[in-house]
Amino acid sequence: KASRRRRETRIAMEASNDNVSAAPTLCAEGCGFFGNPQTMGMCSKCYKSKVAKEAKAAPAAAAAAPPAEATPMAVCPAPSVAVPSAAAATLTPPPAAPPAAAA
Repeated sequence: KASRRRRETRIAMEASNDNVSAAPTLCAEGCGFFGNPQTMGMCSKCYKSKVAKEAKAAPAAAAAAPPAEATPMAVCPAPSVAVPSAAAATLTPPPAAPPAAAA
């Protein structure tokens, strides 16, 4: 049982280490820290800085972009039947029921 448990543990550990590189790599920005494949090869500080710069550039690029060509909207016709408002419906009592026929 112990050898089976060790084998299952080893297999689980190997599966969890699939996305970890064997050798450490330096940050892609050249700062000297170690990079991470999950952060595009950058260290956490350079990655956060890049994300912040991209976030600032995105609104500026959207504002500088020419407006999209407008498309005409279809106009819905007005309803042909008058719809009572909710307030009128709650204030108006329901019609009286006709008296029951005597048998």
